[in-house]
Amino acid sequence: MARKKKSNFLNQVIGVVLAVVIISYLGKQGVAVVTHHSGAPSASGPCSGLGSVPASEINGAAQALGISCRIVRAQINEESGGQDETSPAGAQGVAQFEPYTWADQHCPGSVHNQADSMHCYVQYMGELIRQEGSVRDALAAYNAGSGNLGAGMGYADTILAAAGQ
Repeated sequence: MARKKKSNFLNQVIGVVLAVVIISYLGKQGVAVVTHHSGAPSASGPCSGLGSVPASEINGAAQALGISCRIVRAQINEESGGQDETSPAGAQGVAQFEPYTWADQHCPGSVHNQADSMHCYVQYMGELIRQEGSVRDALAAYNAGSGNLGAGMGYADTILAAAGQ
C-alpha cells in the first residue's frame, strides 16, 4: 500500500512538472492555453482574468497545481489585484514575491513580468503544497513562511472564503 501511495505521488509530481513545462513553453510561443467547459467551474477552470493576468494564466496555474482556479484568482487578487505592484514591505509583481523568495526559487525572467511572475507562482505554490500537505497550509506558508503557519492562517482562510471553499 505504501508503495502504491508513493507511486501515485510521484505520478502526480511528474504530471505537475510536465504541465508547468508545457504551459510555460506554450506561453513563450504566444499560444494561448484555453480551457473549454460547460456547467460549473472545475478544479482547472474556467476563471476570468484579473488585472494584467489573463484567464489563461489563472486557469493554467490552477491546472498545473491541481487546485481550483478560484483559489488562484482569489490569491492573486489578495496579493496585488492582478497588477504589477511593489508593497511597502518590498514584495513585488502580481504574485508579490519577496526578492529573496524569487532568488531562492531561481525563477527566470523578471518579477515585474506577469507571465514570469505567474510561472514562479506555480513553481513556488507547487512546492508549498507538496511540502505542507494541504492547500490551506500552503497558502499560510506563502503568506507567513513555512515555519510560521499559524500567522498565515487568517490569510489562508481569507483566500479560501473568497474562492468559495
